[in-house]
Amino acid sequence: MAISNDVFCSELDGYLKKTKTPVAQRKKIIAYEFEHSKDRDETLEIYRRDAELFLSLAKDCKSVESEKSAQQRVVEWFRKTYPEDDIYMNRNDGFRQASEKAEQITLGLLKGVPDLMIPDAFCYVEMKKEKGGVISQWQKDFADKRVKAGYKVLFCYGYDDAVLKISAVMKSYNTLKFLNN
Repeated sequence: MAISNDVFCSELDGYLKKTKTPVAQRKKIIAYEFEHSKDRDETLEIYRRDAELFLSLAKDCKSVESEKSAQQRVVEWFRKTYPEDDIYMNRNDGFRQASEKAEQITLGLLKGVPDLMIPDAFCYVEMKKEKGGVISQWQKDFADKRVKAGYKVLFCYGYDDAVLKISAVMKSYNTLKFLNN
C-alpha cells in the first residue's frame, strides 16, 4: 500500500528533526524528496537509519572535549555514515621546530588550511573546541579565498556542530550527485 503524501512528509520531517536539521533545510529536503522519491518506503528507511545513527552517536558525546578528540570522532562518524566518500586530515597543526617548519613551508605548508577536507563535496572543515575555540586571521583569509573559488568552508565548534554542518553539506552534495546521474 502506498504511503499517503501527508504521512510521507510528516515521517520525513520527524526524522530530520531528530538529526537537528534546521527548519528551512527540512522544508527544502521534504519538497525535493516529495517530488523526486521513486520509492517512499526506501527513502523513509534511509532517513530513519540516519536519525538512529545520529542519536546513537550523540549519546556518546562528552560535554566538553578537546579539538583533537572531536576531530577523531567526526572522522569516525563520517567514514561510517559516508563510506563511499573520502575525508582526510591536512597536516597543518603548527607546532614544529624552526628547521622543520622551514622545510615544511618549502614542501607546501600553508598557514590557515583547515583541519579536514572532504574532496568530492569541495568542503574544508576547521575543527574548534566547543567552548573557547578561536578562528585565526590566517584561517579567515584562507576560508575567504576558498569560498570565492566555490568551496565550502565549515568552522565547527565541537563534534555535534560538525556532524550537523557536515550532514547538511553531504545531503546537498548527494542530492546534486543524484540529479546528475
